Amino acid sequence: MLIHVPLLLWQPDHVLAAYTTQGERGITNESVWFFPLSALGVLGETEAVFAPAGAPPWAGVVAVALQALALVGLLALAWRMRAAGIDSALVLAALAPVVFLLTNRIFSPQFLLIVTAGLAFAGALAKLGRREQLTLGTLLMGATFANAFVYPFTPPVEPRSWQPYSAAVFALSFAAVGVILLRFVLRAKRWKKRDAPDS
Repeated sequence: MLIHVPLLLWQPDHVLAAYTTQGERGITNESVWFFPLSALGVLGETEAVFAPAGAPPWAGVVAVALQALALVGLLALAWRMRAAGIDSALVLAALAPVVFLLTNRIFSPQFLLIVTAGLAFAGALAKLGRREQLTLGTLLMGATFANAFVYPFTPPVEPRSWQPYSAAVFALSFAAVGVILLRFVLRAKRWKKRDAPDS
């Protein structure tokens, strides 16, 4: 914030360009929304992973609404567990950018750097057990490995060969989010039971 605010005051047009320029873009092939929309048969014929998916305008509205719903869900969970301590709030705070990027209508392979860091940080704060740590690490390793074959990897034959790798990136990343949230919910239940008044 100490860096962002002075630059915003100095040259607001340049700082806000990322939002004003990127905000006009629609759903891209490399986003998670490619898969359900492709199954519905409402996408264009573009093959490049980074290209616009040719989705109808309503699809972008639905994608943003579902993204907002996921983030509001995290916020509601944080509010519900506010008495559980600062660690609980930090776990959800670390997951927020992860969920935002994974559900964004525009996705790029470099986003996985933030996704991986956020998941590792959230996992550490959630105090995962050894088996959960191994599961989380394996999921992250698989996602980053698959990501290498999405872009800028050049498919040797089939131009759409990036699709299974992209699907693996999202499936493994969302599974990692699930591991952390499951641990978080179980820990919250134990905390509630421990602090419940004796009947």
